[in-house]
Amino acid sequence: MSLRTALFGKAKPVKPNLEYLLAASKSFDVLRDELHLVSSGVAGICFKSLTTDGVVHTDEELVAMLKINPTALSTDELGFKWIVEGNTDPEALVTQLHNSASVLEQNGIGSNMLCAVFAFKPLNPPGQGSLRMVYLFKRGTYYPFSPSGEETRDNEFELRVQSFLGGALPLEQDLSKWMPLWGLPVN
Repeated sequence: MSLRTALFGKAKPVKPNLEYLLAASKSFDVLRDELHLVSSGVAGICFKSLTTDGVVHTDEELVAMLKINPTALSTDELGFKWIVEGNTDPEALVTQLHNSASVLEQNGIGSNMLCAVFAFKPLNPPGQGSLRMVYLFKRGTYYPFSPSGEETRDNEFELRVQSFLGGALPLEQDLSKWMPLWGLPVN
């Protein structure tokens, strides 16, 4: 525990690592070649409360700031904001998400970014199932999340994905950080 945390009761906000977000593109070929999964063409950024240093960013301000369609911004059932982007070109999708994350950081929202999520689907349905690659901004790591039902997940498949992506991405080694993300707007 730092002296600051001991005295003031909270740690200094962790700056998100945006460069590792670009590493997502390295996973697309591996997932396609080894696991027969392709990008669904959808990815998103999740962030919390828009109050930063006393400045409140409204949805309208965010849409203008990010230069996105208003339908690309949503709020989930827990109150977290999502920017959901779409592009059939996986490389362009990663770039779009990185650009949005950069704009958020430049406008004082960087420490509020929680995760980015990239959705994958079977190349040949029904295939192995769907997959979400989750990037944790504050840790600079990825983990696989494979929803297999209403609120069930395929842990075996997630571990299999981990074994294939170990050399391509900085993967989260602490499995307790592999949290399920139900009801995502990223499919």
